[in-house]
Amino acid sequence: MNRNKMYIWKNISYVILPICIILLIISGMKISYNMEYPDDKNETDFFNTNQFANIYESSICSNLMRMEQVKNQINTTNERYYYENRIITTNENGYEGLRIYYNKNSNNNFKYLIIDKESKVAYTNVNLTMESDTIEEIKNIIQNNTYYWNVENKEINTNIEKLSLSKLMYGNTYNEYVENYIMYTGISEELIFQDQYDANKKIYNMMNFIKNDNAYFIFPVISIMTIWLFVVIIIGIGKKNEDENITLNWFDKLPLLVSTLIILFIIAFGSCFLTLLSIDNWSIKLTAILIAITIYYITFIISIETFIKRIKSRTLIKNTVIYKFLKFIVKIIKNIFYRLNVSFRVIGIAIAIIIVHLILFSMEAGGILILIALWISSIYWIIKKLNNFEKIREQIKQIYEGNTKNRLNIEEFKGEQKEIAGYVNDIAGGFSNAIEKSLKSERLKTELITNVSHDIKTPLTSIINYVDLIKKENIDNEKVQEYLEVLDNKSQRLKKLTEDLVEASKASSGNIKLNIEKLNINEMMKQVCGEFEDRFTKKSLQTILNLDEKDNYILADSRYLYRVLENLFSNISKYALDGSRVYIDVLDRDNNIGIELKNISKEKLNISPDELMQRFVRGDSSRNTEGSGLGLSIAQSLIQLQSGKFILYLDGDLFKVCIELRKAK
Repeated sequence: MNRNKMYIWKNISYVILPICIILLIISGMKISYNMEYPDDKNETDFFNTNQFANIYESSICSNLMRMEQVKNQINTTNERYYYENRIITTNENGYEGLRIYYNKNSNNNFKYLIIDKESKVAYTNVNLTMESDTIEEIKNIIQNNTYYWNVENKEINTNIEKLSLSKLMYGNTYNEYVENYIMYTGISEELIFQDQYDANKKIYNMMNFIKNDNAYFIFPVISIMTIWLFVVIIIGIGKKNEDENITLNWFDKLPLLVSTLIILFIIAFGSCFLTLLSIDNWSIKLTAILIAITIYYITFIISIETFIKRIKSRTLIKNTVIYKFLKFIVKIIKNIFYRLNVSFRVIGIAIAIIIVHLILFSMEAGGILILIALWISSIYWIIKKLNNFEKIREQIKQIYEGNTKNRLNIEEFKGEQKEIAGYVNDIAGGFSNAIEKSLKSERLKTELITNVSHDIKTPLTSIINYVDLIKKENIDNEKVQEYLEVLDNKSQRLKKLTEDLVEASKASSGNIKLNIEKLNINEMMKQVCGEFEDRFTKKSLQTILNLDEKDNYILADSRYLYRVLENLFSNISKYALDGSRVYIDVLDRDNNIGIELKNISKEKLNISPDELMQRFVRGDSSRNTEGSGLGLSIAQSLIQLQSGKFILYLDGDLFKVCIELRKAK
């Protein structure tokens, strides 16, 4: 998946993630509810659930306990603040002189009336109206609610099925109160007030969005999907372009402390909307919650984006104020340290190590642990430095061997080693440029030779042809005949030189098509010796040919190998001392076959082998022989093109050529 697709998938994941989190929470709540209230699995109405019954029972218990508080606070100032004293004006059987205390904080769906007949005290949260100024009217209002629960004379009267059990009469929570009280409670199905009943009903209805059986399937699936979305987001963060670099925006480049303060400010701004939850208007509350959640989610996206980007780009620690301060201090210390002489540096490091060891030894057990960690870190640092030194040494070796293409990665080095690595790369670059210039110059020379040779060849052919035509004419003048012989010899020699130049150019540039095949070198050597036998005999040269009894086979091009041998034998016939011996050996050397030719030169060889191998250089300093000085250079190039070696030795007047070619298996 390329970077653009990852960027798109990341943004899609940000949209899907909140939905998955909501489904995960709802399905988790559903599973938790089913485990807490297993009998409610088949219920679809909140008012028929055990949860509703538990909340209702809790309201009964809490208000019974508040009744005790009312009795204890009748004669205190709290009475005027929390409760309103209402005296019944009508005479009712059993309720004459009853004082009713009305709870002013009555904005809840649960309505109640609790009467203590003994102390003539009642406690209720039914609003005071013309229709609720008597006990009977209050009782009727409560009992007219959709759901009610009453207790009188220890008997329960209720239409809430899960609270009709007799066990509730003897619950530990209110058993001690129920004997002395009459209690009427009720709740409307509309739930007009926003209290715990309204909130739990909304949550219950929201959980019913997922069926019981589906919750156990949805929860693990959504969990895996949520984890996958987080992974996609983490992988996709920072991958906006096709390049390998992490894309950082202005916020990612801020110091970590500044970014954190901005994020905290945004969170605080979102929290301001939660203050609207105290308003009774439910639509305002819902709007405030949605705005706050949106701000929190945007803050979450900003936080995770900048955090992951900083980790991927390795700037999380580098953008902290503490890191920048420490880096500034370290930089100052390094500048001072590197200005010192190497000896002073070593002494300074030794003194620092001794001081640190003394301090850590004085710290007993804790100091020993720190010291061990320091030793491990030091060993790691030394190994890393040695590895970097080995990389530098290997690079210098590569340059020495002629490989100047490789470069050291400067970012892997620190301090002085980084500086040295830069110098080594500069040296390699200089050598590489020098070699490239040299090769370019050599190519230009070769091209020049080839072009000039071709340009000379055309008029030279015409000269040779016209000389032949003139020679066919019957010219009696001896001087003219002599001049024609000179012209003929010189033109033929110039033709040979031109051909040698072209061949030398092709051989040195590798512009030759080789036909490598299996050759019997013994037979080829016999053939060449036979062809030069007459020329050697004229100069009284004795040929001593040493061959193995078995045939030796090599891998070479027969035409160009014969050209090399012909050139070498021709040189021997020209430059060997008359009446001397010529040694020709064919040697089996494991994977190679060696060919050695040795003879005694008639001229003094006051020249080095390297000079003799150069073009246009000949063994006779007087240059009175026919050669062009290109034969050995051409021979060497042709042997090298056939993956062989061509080595020349000069020892006094001894001239020795060694050729090695691959043995055919």
